[in-house]
Amino acid sequence: NILIKILSYPARWLRLGAVALSPEFFARNPLRDAFTAFVYSKAGFIPGIDTCRGIWSVLGHDEMYWQWKISGGEHSMLVSLDRDYLQKNIKELILTSSQKIKNVAKHPIDHARILGELGEAATRIGEFKLAMGGKRWFLMAESVSKDTPLKSKIMKAGYAAREVTLDFARLGAKTGAIHQIKAFWTANVQDLDKVRRSFKDAPIRTLYKIIAGITIPSVLLWFANKDDERYKELPQWQKDLFWIVITEKTIWRIPKPFTLGIIFGSGTERMLEYIDKKDPKTLKNYFKSVEKGVNPGILPTAIIAPIECITNYSFFLDRPIVSEGLKKMPPKFQYKYFTTETAKLMGKFFNVSPMKIEHFIRGYTGGLGRMGIETSDLILRSTNVVKPPQKPTATLADIPLIRAFVAREPIGSASESLNKFYNTYENAQEANATYKELKKMEQHDKAQKFKNKKIELLRKLEELKSIAKKLSQLRKRRIEIWESNLSPQEKRKQITLIEIRMTKFAKKD
Repeated sequence: NILIKILSYPARWLRLGAVALSPEFFARNPLRDAFTAFVYSKAGFIPGIDTCRGIWSVLGHDEMYWQWKISGGEHSMLVSLDRDYLQKNIKELILTSSQKIKNVAKHPIDHARILGELGEAATRIGEFKLAMGGKRWFLMAESVSKDTPLKSKIMKAGYAAREVTLDFARLGAKTGAIHQIKAFWTANVQDLDKVRRSFKDAPIRTLYKIIAGITIPSVLLWFANKDDERYKELPQWQKDLFWIVITEKTIWRIPKPFTLGIIFGSGTERMLEYIDKKDPKTLKNYFKSVEKGVNPGILPTAIIAPIECITNYSFFLDRPIVSEGLKKMPPKFQYKYFTTETAKLMGKFFNVSPMKIEHFIRGYTGGLGRMGIETSDLILRSTNVVKPPQKPTATLADIPLIRAFVAREPIGSASESLNKFYNTYENAQEANATYKELKKMEQHDKAQKFKNKKIELLRKLEELKSIAKKLSQLRKRRIEIWESNLSPQEKRKQITLIEIRMTKFAKKD
């Protein structure tokens, strides 16, 4: 009906911007799919080797590529779900009887979508070729019998290729309707169901591959990172979704499979952390992460970004959009030193927080929206519409594509300590306000009980206020450096020193 149709557009925009047209997705997805395929493959898929074999077939359009298309394997891909080529006129698809079926693209977005399919298709064709050509016995694999007729062999291998990660076309009538209005609902549900079916069909093989491909790498990296201060300061969502590899100058991040990675990778890391620290919050927070990671949710995509902006809270990042230190500023001045000039101009025009504007755009367009804002900034600078100060020297985390695999140095606003400090400070302020209100209402018994319950927070309030004041001063100094005439190298150096100090102050909590 018309309501579903209206609500479907934001979901399609987000899938398009976060998946089909996102350079970071192009870069990360083949790696994530490769580890997923290693676990679910029945033919013995090896990450890297079979991914490259698949890419070779996609680029070369060899016989295996066309056999895979004949099998219907391409219609299982996430990017393909929003392409209407199945509904196109048959005359547009088959040009002449002597020509092969073409992947028709009449719009630039279609070309970008086809490019976005490359990584996903490579994994599936890698499995297809294995299923057609043999098996790897040492990976407990199986393949189509050599005596099977070619037509049946192609269809069976095509089914294996669809099932090697997630078959996104596997929808029921009702779930298909939900998929229209909630961007990644299908992916969440399919991921959980795929784990269940894999353990049901081949429990020993599935467990063996999970341990070899996900649990062991997670254990080894946790032991390598556990005493590193930079690892401790990384936001938890990054440690849940990525394997972290720390070098002297750079923090690299390798994408984990979503559900498999959260349950069997991050879950193992959190268990080791609990054994090491004996902190019950570790497991409690882990179960919250699992719930958030695998729960598809009930809110349509169309209303999530507006709700987050109204409540000033990111459900995914689990933290405020506008930090506590900026909430008292007028809306149009609620931005950080790295906020885009485009968002600042829009903030002044609409008297809305530029940080919320950026969040709103990303909520509907994903990585594509981020690139759009950055491109808009380049145009504004080049046409002298805005004349912002020179930026500090860029880091690897600022460079498109590369930033898909690099974590920003966890200092200042990017550190977990600062996020925890402001959460504690806000809770202490709320507790103090509640206590005072109960006393004002002369509900002395309730006030005393509440005070006893929140005594630790209330005792820390004055100390927290002192730290918050120092952090505010450091933020002002950071803005002054950003807007100064210092060289980009000197700006980066000075800002880094300030953010290190901010993290140290936050740790005193």
